[in-house]
Amino acid sequence: MILEKTEIPLSEGETVYDILMQTAQAYGIQTEHNSSYYISGIQYLYEMQYGDLSGWMYRVNGEMPSVGCAEYFLKDGDFIEWLYSCEIGNDLD
Repeated sequence: MILEKTEIPLSEGETVYDILMQTAQAYGIQTEHNSSYYISGIQYLYEMQYGDLSGWMYRVNGEMPSVGCAEYFLKDGDFIEWLYSCEIGNDLD
């Protein structure tokens, strides 16, 4: 499932995780995560489903942050992408 560019109102202190959960609820997108906010599945596509190195990664403004999605605080105008990688990101442009 690919969503077109969607604008979500941002409140101060919100993270990539917060926006993912808001978007998933608004659009009926299934998500799987654990208590540490690790995203293991989106829309029934899960980590390791396509090999030991596969799973979900995110980018903000074209860059892959070095922190988890619940630790990345957003600024107005940030652009978030969730991407599924089969090679720990090596297969993503």
